[in-house]
Amino acid sequence: MLSIVCITISFDTYSQNYSSLMQDPYTVDVYGRNYGLTGEYYKKIIQDKEGFIWSVFKNGLARFDGSKFSTYFYNNQSSVALKQGEYNNLFEDSQGRLWVTGFDGGAYYLDLRKDSFHVFTHDPQDDLSISSDHTGSVYEDDEGTIFLCTNNYVLHEYDEKKRDFNRYPLKIPSRFINYENEYSYFGDIIQDKINSDVLWIGSRFGIVKFDKSNKELRLYALPEKWISWHLGIYTPIALSQIENKIWFGSNGSNGLMFFDLEKEKYEDFNITDEETTSIYRNKILKIIPYKKDTILALTNTQIWLINKSTFEMQLAEFRGSDEIVYYNDLTIINGEIWLIGNNEFWHISKNVSNAIGLLNTSQKNKVAHYDMRFLKPLDKILLKKIFQKYNTIITI
Repeated sequence: MLSIVCITISFDTYSQNYSSLMQDPYTVDVYGRNYGLTGEYYKKIIQDKEGFIWSVFKNGLARFDGSKFSTYFYNNQSSVALKQGEYNNLFEDSQGRLWVTGFDGGAYYLDLRKDSFHVFTHDPQDDLSISSDHTGSVYEDDEGTIFLCTNNYVLHEYDEKKRDFNRYPLKIPSRFINYENEYSYFGDIIQDKINSDVLWIGSRFGIVKFDKSNKELRLYALPEKWISWHLGIYTPIALSQIENKIWFGSNGSNGLMFFDLEKEKYEDFNITDEETTSIYRNKILKIIPYKKDTILALTNTQIWLINKSTFEMQLAEFRGSDEIVYYNDLTIINGEIWLIGNNEFWHISKNVSNAIGLLNTSQKNKVAHYDMRFLKPLDKILLKKIFQKYNTIITI
């Protein structure tokens, strides 16, 4: 009789089958307050060079060591701790320093070697200080130079020796002046993959080019037809360069668009399928290459997989209930997806597919079925049906 393998899997954390990103089975582990999360409004997630996972929340930092979270809160009595502010950006540089930015608090970096903070704040009497305490994106180019943005459209270049900044302000066209407010800051910063002397920066008014050779900023203003509905809402822009185009999305409800680097021209992401037009009605928080031909686009409530050649789209669904999850960030760590949603960390892992792969190489017969519904309490009826149907059961 043919022997068939059935896989059953259970986890201490909440886990669920997740197979829409690939044909392979995935699991989703959710880490919340039972793992030491005590903050609110978690925004960014990164992995440092030592393997720890970090996130920034409204008034501090959280570090995950694989089993629990530790937190760094602001301390108004210490000169080497986070001050009170609303933090929403996190970046690790090549020296292992964690840069923290956000509204009101200025900019900091955490030196992990010394476990101490260094603070940068605006000083009206010092032209080499940051130009505003409302700070945004931080980026390091391939030469190790740190760049930092502020909400008044000033790009700052960090001088490592002097520990101060050179300022490069963007000249805003007069027709955009009325649309400026406290949320009018630069978005993502990326380095051109062909010309390393060029940085591209997202802004409320369009894509900005910074030429490092002459220290000049140039704005490629959004088309007139987009101005009325782009500028009435907050639009710091998420960027990702894919071949000769910059894919970008707004942080308003304007969806996904392109900037053609060769033509220096904006393009719509043309969608005709009624089921996928909802990407136009969502904030685009992250655009990131995932597989060889696949792009992940994270919105505030959805994850989309987009074929970069055909633009075919697939909505990734993996939640087991009707609860709405509001996402804040997504990153790829060791080929696996980490998400922040509803003040929880979601780890989409390959535990099941890896286990099936091992079984397929060690067993004479390939796995014919896998089932991840055997979470405590066990479903006795389902368990009985499985044992009646298959004669070889392996539980992991």
